[in-house]
Amino acid sequence: MKNKKITPNMKFTIKITILTLLLCALGITIGTPNTHAQAVTECNDGIDNDGDGGIDTMTEIDPNNGEVRSWDTGSPFTLRGFVNDMVPIFGHNPVPSSPSSVLAYYNYYGNTAKRVCEIGGYARVTYKGAYSSVYNRSGWSGAGGNSFTMWNSSVNNFITYPASWFDNVWLTTLYCADRLAECQDFRDNDGDGQKDFPNDTGCESALDESETTHDLQCDSPADTSEAPEPVESLNVSKTALKVGSQLKYTIAIENNGTKEVSSIGITDPIPNEDLVFNAGASDTSCGQSGTDIVCSDATPLTIGTTRNYEIVFDNIANACGSFSNTATIQGEDASYNSDPEIYDAGICIECYEGSIDNGQDDQPTLIGIVQFTDDAGNVIPPDITTSSNRSAIRLKDFASQPSGEITVPTGATQLRGSFADPKDYSDNTGTCTFRIEVNRGEDQWIAP
Repeated sequence: MKNKKITPNMKFTIKITILTLLLCALGITIGTPNTHAQAVTECNDGIDNDGDGGIDTMTEIDPNNGEVRSWDTGSPFTLRGFVNDMVPIFGHNPVPSSPSSVLAYYNYYGNTAKRVCEIGGYARVTYKGAYSSVYNRSGWSGAGGNSFTMWNSSVNNFITYPASWFDNVWLTTLYCADRLAECQDFRDNDGDGQKDFPNDTGCESALDESETTHDLQCDSPADTSEAPEPVESLNVSKTALKVGSQLKYTIAIENNGTKEVSSIGITDPIPNEDLVFNAGASDTSCGQSGTDIVCSDATPLTIGTTRNYEIVFDNIANACGSFSNTATIQGEDASYNSDPEIYDAGICIECYEGSIDNGQDDQPTLIGIVQFTDDAGNVIPPDITTSSNRSAIRLKDFASQPSGEITVPTGATQLRGSFADPKDYSDNTGTCTFRIEVNRGEDQWIAP
């Protein structure tokens, strides 16, 4: 085989091959940026699907992601064209074409190659070269009126200098690695006038892949919906109404949440021992369980609707005083309490209760005080009579003097008392009676 002369173009090819092998050994793949295929969902599609101003979930880039970008055409003017294309985005000075200027290979006032990588969206330089396969040299053929442009970190801009000031080596080839996230790439990606973290409020970290505000409902790119999770919320009210001889409670349950409630449970204590539950007049889902009324309804309560449950009690005429109770509602996810519903059944009439000490049979007995009061402390005048041998004798009329001392005459065997007239206090009407029997030194109250 004949020896073959190595041309400049062949040198360039050999150089690129060696470079490729070197980068592969370092785990850096040459080519287009890596993308990881995944199913498109509302939380990774770049769209505000629910109209709340947030887009997708926040994802962070791997700072050592190994993605690369390169400029390797063998001409120094390729990089000049790229830098000038970025002028509208970054606002830096252009690399002038007249007099002709290109980027400098060497760093004098700042790292020119690294800044070009950053403008291209990448973090670091993996290789830079000066040889031009187009011109078969690594710099200007003569300084002349040509120039070099380089990054000056003290002014954060590209500055152009005469070529004669520096070593005559231009930058023709550049390989960059590790793609930058939008929140660290020195540009306003979402057009809100802010750049990168922490200046752009859409950025949650410097590694945030997007400057747009994220949807807080998305926990990962795999989430299928940006819409908020449905929330159960029930509004409960309770009212009481006397209808004839019945007391009717109405429990209204409104679904004011964003989730249909599959079932409703109610526990409502019976508010007064004199009330009698009327199952036939009450909601069919309700029944008595001990001292509670319990309702169980498996019919779903849809969003925005209200359902009423009626619980009816008989015998309200025999109940008195004020009483209240609180219903507990069990939804699908939580329990809720109604406000206490207070019902006033009127003033209770209470019979006088107690005992007296009669020291001796057939002797006058002094009763310290005999009076009737309602639950508000008001005195109710009774009539007092005595009876001996079953003949009743009026002893004293308390209509004008409702309390005082009563003497039981000698020989009296009974002391009876009753209201002069039935007393009507709202819902409570009744006559309270009592009888005292005087028996051989031991007297006691006998229930009516």
